[in-house]
Amino acid sequence: MSAIIGIIASAFVTGLILPAGARLVSRAARDLSHGRKGSKLSPLNSDGVGIQRPTTIGSNFKPIRTRFSTGTTLEDAKRSVLDAVTSQAFYTTDDSDLNRDFEALEQAATLGEVEAAGARLVASVRETHQHVFASGVRIASERAAVKLGFSKLESLASPLRSNTIRFAATDSRGRTLVTEINARPDLKLKIDTEVLGVKDNSCQQILDQFYEALQQEGVLVGAAPKREPTGGICNLSAARDFLARKVVPTNDVNTANLAETVKSGSDSEELRLQINRARSGNNNKMRASGR
Repeated sequence: MSAIIGIIASAFVTGLILPAGARLVSRAARDLSHGRKGSKLSPLNSDGVGIQRPTTIGSNFKPIRTRFSTGTTLEDAKRSVLDAVTSQAFYTTDDSDLNRDFEALEQAATLGEVEAAGARLVASVRETHQHVFASGVRIASERAAVKLGFSKLESLASPLRSNTIRFAATDSRGRTLVTEINARPDLKLKIDTEVLGVKDNSCQQILDQFYEALQQEGVLVGAAPKREPTGGICNLSAARDFLARKVVPTNDVNTANLAETVKSGSDSEELRLQINRARSGNNNKMRASGR
């Protein structure tokens, strides 16, 4: 049997979670401006007095204006973008990209160039911040799984440019929590976790415990989670990929061994489908070879 839970993460507690190398954009901008020769564009809080590290990291920010009226001076337009970015609690882990975007804004020679450079800076800062946010949520999700005994952690490949983090956590009984974290900057950060390999009716109980452990690890939830049984058929693409890694049909596939895998591990319908596809593939190969 299997089930799935969907959770909207609104923020996480920085005192419990903070990915390695993460720091406020305002402080990074201050340091970068000091390192650029002849730089005249630095945050207003460059004296070190500004926003302090917040107690939580989320993804709700005020809109930042990057379009300006014709009469706006270049200096005012640049200052407006920089102050809007550095006065909010954005986080970054990549100083090189940030420095490139700040330099482009500083060197812009027309209002149009300022608007273009400002838009790139804002988009880059938002995307990098969302990556920090998602990384923190992943840390909390892994800790929550390990706390419940799902201590074997495996990273799962994500589709290119999908802004999705995927991993699996398996316990000593062969049960697995497969998690997908959708970290698209234009959407609310969502955690979907599916439990696999459960032979009784404890799916929802396991997911309830995971949800509670996730909050204990510092994740703040924006809405009531959505739960649903899956009837033994995997919903998450990460769960299907995870099972496909466990059962890979080959020219010499042994379907008896695959059947034994189902008996000893998961009773998932997905594994049964894998066996049927393997048998079909073997039969086709035998017919083609004349056996």
